[in-house]
Amino acid sequence: MEQVAILTRVSTQGQDYERQVVELTDYCQRMNWEVVKVFANKVSGATRNHRKTNRLEAPKNCITLT
Repeated sequence: MEQVAILTRVSTQGQDYERQVVELTDYCQRMNWEVVKVFANKVSGATRNHRKTNRLEAPKNCITLT
């Protein structure tokens, strides 16, 4: 079984990661992948000078949900 991590992202403080985590976890189960970590990040697209998180930086800039 392949091991994977899930990265969820929302853009406002009022949004929740839960739906993304559920849907991505379901997908991973269908693909026979083992989810070993779930990371979550809130990144606003409205902040002009905000540097977007790239894939390599994601784990250190995210909260860990699992």
